Amino acid sequence: MIPHDEVSWGIGAIQYWHYTPFAKVLMEMYGVKTLHSLAINIECCYDDPSGEFPVEVVNNLNYLWKQLIIFYPTLQSNRGWALCRHWDITGKECPKYYIGRNREWEDLKIDICKRD
Repeated sequence: MIPHDEVSWGIGAIQYWHYTPFAKVLMEMYGVKTLHSLAINIECCYDDPSGEFPVEVVNNLNYLWKQLIIFYPTLQSNRGWALCRHWDITGKECPKYYIGRNREWEDLKIDICKRD
């Protein structure tokens, strides 16, 4: 895990023109040239060949989300854009199952952000 006061490479593009329009809006909005300093990158590992996240991964993401909003409370009010796929930033088909399945992606975000 990277400490909170450090920045790592995780979702960036090699050149500015590789970013999606959505990513460019975020960078312009925050006055940055890369999203690394604005992002918390999470890798999800699982064996399902369909690419759909199993319930254990969703539960872990929900737990992690609850921990993150303690440190970064504005995430909760900005979750519409705070939870992004690699696809949303660079166009990379990641996570593959949730590309072209916007309803499933929105449902997953609701599951991740739910309060028990």
